[in-house]
Amino acid sequence: MTRAEDGCRLWTAETGGGAPLILCHGGPGLWDMFGSLAGSLAGDVRVVRWDQRGCGRSERRGPYSVARSVADLDAVRGALGVDRVAVLGHSWGATLALRYALDHPDRLSALIYVSGTGLGWAWQEPFQRAIAKRLAPSAARRSELRGRDRSEAEDRELAVLQWSAEFTGADAVRHAEEMATPWFGVNWECHREIWGELQRTWREADLFTACQALSVPVLIIDGAADLRPRWAVDSLEQALPRVTRVIFPDAGHVPWLEVPAEFTSVLQHFLRAAAWLSGSMAPSHQVFRIGFRPLARDHASQQMVPACPRPRWPGSTDGTSVSSGRQRWNIGAAAGLAGVGLRGGWGRLGSPGPRLAPGRGARRRTWRRHDAPRSRACGTPAP
Repeated sequence: MTRAEDGCRLWTAETGGGAPLILCHGGPGLWDMFGSLAGSLAGDVRVVRWDQRGCGRSERRGPYSVARSVADLDAVRGALGVDRVAVLGHSWGATLALRYALDHPDRLSALIYVSGTGLGWAWQEPFQRAIAKRLAPSAARRSELRGRDRSEAEDRELAVLQWSAEFTGADAVRHAEEMATPWFGVNWECHREIWGELQRTWREADLFTACQALSVPVLIIDGAADLRPRWAVDSLEQALPRVTRVIFPDAGHVPWLEVPAEFTSVLQHFLRAAAWLSGSMAPSHQVFRIGFRPLARDHASQQMVPACPRPRWPGSTDGTSVSSGRQRWNIGAAAGLAGVGLRGGWGRLGSPGPRLAPGRGARRRTWRRHDAPRSRACGTPAP
């Protein structure tokens, strides 16, 4: 247990050794669900998991606010006896981690922003439409459960039905069951208080300016199948001066459960690179994407749609690639990310510059930027 500055008991657990990485779970009102990820990272880093105030195994009391959550996260860092840590946040946890980075940039060595919703709120309407469609088959059972007082088992059943919409494929319910095991119950008071505060105070224009001054290296990880449209994160990517962005084409909102080997490989590579790049020779801006096809914003419908298909490169069986501005490297998709991480190379945005960590067999090609205008024949409207 860790004590917050007001004495609230916060559940914490550590695995592995090395430089510390604090994991911030989603919600608000949920609990740590990073057990499998912590196990896969334990050989490389000191993984620190925690349940946020009032959630899971932590003491169930407020007050609940964004500022209080930031202070609690800093208490977890302080209890480690280190000045700077890497922080990974998922969903609401990504918002919390970003707020912590903006408030305490000197206490952060790296930020990993997983499945966040960016700086604005335009994503909400398309998300609500998408999740309603995904949940349609279970609508009758969910309506029945919501219409009466529920037992703890029925609360869990309702959550599993809801969370299964976050995944695609035959394993959706299994992944949702894993998220709900163990079950601690949702803290709805925490959820309402923090979510309401965010809706009143989280403003894109102010945040964009603040993010432009953030000097720590940031990794943005998305699943292309996330029901929250991924263009919501574009302005955050554009604002950050030192950013890496990775998109997994076959993952949704919880990518470490759907593509665990690939997720772990990318994360390990970034953490090593972030430590190496902490000196004065660090490039000022880095952007990479992984996927069969990039996703483009359809400005008419505000949906993510596949952009024009890209040609497959020699040595790639599925077209998987990494890009940095106009630079693109094939990363050997046949071998899989678990074996090669981002070995295709690192480079400066918009510059052929020095390749700082090249992989064997990498092929460099030039390609236009993801946001370049495209013809209507490709299926996405040109501005």
